[in-house]
Amino acid sequence: MPDDIAQYSAAAFMPSRIPARDAVEAFFRTGVVPEAETEALLARTGVSRCYPVEGGHWLRVLYEGGEYDAQRFRLLPGGWDHEHCDRCGGMIAPMALCWVTRDDPDVVLDEPCARDLFGETLPAFPRAWHPWHGCGVRPRPGHASRTAAGHARVNE
Repeated sequence: MPDDIAQYSAAAFMPSRIPARDAVEAFFRTGVVPEAETEALLARTGVSRCYPVEGGHWLRVLYEGGEYDAQRFRLLPGGWDHEHCDRCGGMIAPMALCWVTRDDPDVVLDEPCARDLFGETLPAFPRAWHPWHGCGVRPRPGHASRTAAGHARVNE
């Protein structure tokens, strides 16, 4: 991995535990172009994942509320079940300790990458912190319903 400390040093990070969130999912056959409604759904959150299978792929979109075509998509409670470290691409399980930026652009680092980059200068969770207590959210510009990519915010 290249020396990327400078890339992250200007950003302010905070510890977080990101819960599993809901997703909607639909199957698309190979060569089928998504219809306008699917494009609109994708544009709402800007995040999706593709799972290739024989004959096409499953498209999973982070679901933060709002309308969707229930004939085309199925709701998967807790279906957005992991994040990826923006540095190494490693998978971050729901509620695993990670570090997130306080402001845009959103960056998520898994614990090994955060420790590698910042060592002992990483902020610690307050002693009385619980994942269900004292969490706030920051809206994303242009996405009022978005909650900082689902990051639980630690009260300060």
